[in-house]
Amino acid sequence: MTKKCDIMDHKGGKSGATQRFNCTICGECCRGFNVIIDPWKEGGVVHLVKDNSVGVEVWPWEARELIMQSAAKDAGLIVMPSNLIMDTTRNLAVVLSYFIANEDCPLQVDKKCSIHAVKPNVCRYFPLVMGRPSIKISDRCPVSVKPKKTQSSKAMANSLKETYGNGFSALLMDVYSHDMVMDLVGTMELKGSVKWDLDPNPDHVLQKVRDQQWSDLLEFMIFIGFLTPEKVQALIADLVDPEGIEEKVDVRLLSL
Repeated sequence: MTKKCDIMDHKGGKSGATQRFNCTICGECCRGFNVIIDPWKEGGVVHLVKDNSVGVEVWPWEARELIMQSAAKDAGLIVMPSNLIMDTTRNLAVVLSYFIANEDCPLQVDKKCSIHAVKPNVCRYFPLVMGRPSIKISDRCPVSVKPKKTQSSKAMANSLKETYGNGFSALLMDVYSHDMVMDLVGTMELKGSVKWDLDPNPDHVLQKVRDQQWSDLLEFMIFIGFLTPEKVQALIADLVDPEGIEEKVDVRLLSL
């Protein structure tokens, strides 16, 4: 989804000045999604979307917001499960994240995001892309800026922060969200609430989705009594608040 005034302009003038990303609102990042369903697994998690597909992946709390916004605007947004983990106790697939299944984002209007104030993090930090295992710069953006690679992760993080401003903070929020979700997944099993299948069959999990035998992570935690509805809301509030995010994420783990 297209950004609007998220990132600073280019800094010109003196030699060696930082080049800052400047979104031109061309809308290319909101179109031409090529999502390919090709299930694979990694670390107990089944990924239903092919790793190099072009698409938009969102967290459960972001998917809820997108669905509400689409319904209010009658936009026809299609949101589908993307990453899941199997609970063998209940023979149920639990959705850790979702993807937009439309070819073009229907919430884009006249090349602009119609839900700019509440759009997902992945849209806020584009053309930065969360890769495995490193951060990538998307070639889909015609004005993306690729900072020089450095030996120091801290220096690289500072360069990305200067180049992408608020976009870099949004990316850190996704890193933080990933760590929090995986911590919750581990804690649920440690407390005996679930028994995860760490060697799941991707085709079996895909069939669960087709048969609608899956549960949203947020609803699942409430259903099994792991968290109360109030604690889930508090968790969501923490995961959408960028305040102090640089202190919450160890940037030494990031790399280009």
